[in-house]
Amino acid sequence: MSRQIFTVSDVKFIEPQTLKSWIVQGHTNMGNKFQIIDVRDNDYIGGHIINCKHIESTKFKDNSTMSLLLNNLRTMNQNTVIFHCMLSQQRGPSSAMKFMRYLNEKLENSNDNDEIEFIQNMNILILRGGFSNWQSLYGEDKELTENYAKDIWKYGY
Repeated sequence: MSRQIFTVSDVKFIEPQTLKSWIVQGHTNMGNKFQIIDVRDNDYIGGHIINCKHIESTKFKDNSTMSLLLNNLRTMNQNTVIFHCMLSQQRGPSSAMKFMRYLNEKLENSNDNDEIEFIQNMNILILRGGFSNWQSLYGEDKELTENYAKDIWKYGY
């Protein structure tokens, strides 16, 4: 029996303004907990979105990374995941797709009804414009961005 639920058509973007309101509220508009995943590699400089988890995009080649991520999401009951990189054009979407493929494999092979239900209720999003856009809007807001280094961004990305 095939339980695959994630396809390329499930790749959806979230606007920075929406993510900002979720951060301020502490949950999505539907009341769900969420986790932001920053997949920048050597360009993980100049700040990051508050409470994000940094997992370099190169780590998404390894199922153990995705297994650990899924376990952490389940433990924290965070069923909405927002991926981003610097521009959210390659690494962010690619990491999100790799994670979705991993989730499909879990659905195919799992006998754990709680895990299946959790995965089926997950929402995977990509931050439109990535951190470059985020920092231009909210870089100096300490409630939204941590370790912001304004000098790095003064000439843009």
